[in-house]
Amino acid sequence: MAGVIHNAMQFARAPFLSLRPEDFESVWKSIVLTAVNTSHQAVPRLIARGGGSLIFSGASGSRRAGAQFSAFSSAKFALRGLCQSLAREHGTDGVHVAHVVIDGLIDSDRTRERFGDADGTPRIAAAALAELYWQLFHQPANAWTHEIDVRPADIAP
Repeated sequence: MAGVIHNAMQFARAPFLSLRPEDFESVWKSIVLTAVNTSHQAVPRLIARGGGSLIFSGASGSRRAGAQFSAFSSAKFALRGLCQSLAREHGTDGVHVAHVVIDGLIDSDRTRERFGDADGTPRIAAAALAELYWQLFHQPANAWTHEIDVRPADIAP
């Protein structure tokens, strides 16, 4: 099965009034424009192969925006909209588009470096998340998931 995972992100957490338009532009380019460019390249190739999957990593900010997350959440909202549009436009071409809302920290070396080990925050197992992406790639076309939320059991939706 052919496919692409888009997992680009730039994080900017700051009060809205301290962010410059350039900060928004940088975050949007990192999250949304890379998704547009990736899709422009991937969709025709997937169609030519008879179909495949295009999976985008979202975040809880794709659905709800918190204080000091205006740049990040506005970009993740846009990514979610792009995914919905691509799914409706290219599903009949055999292109499975899925948006994965990752609602929590992923347990990784990078996360432990940034946040430490002992903070007590529940984390998503990286191997379990990879397995979920693998399952999305292998779904039959008559039962595609277009959006899914992933979070540790300790975090309420």
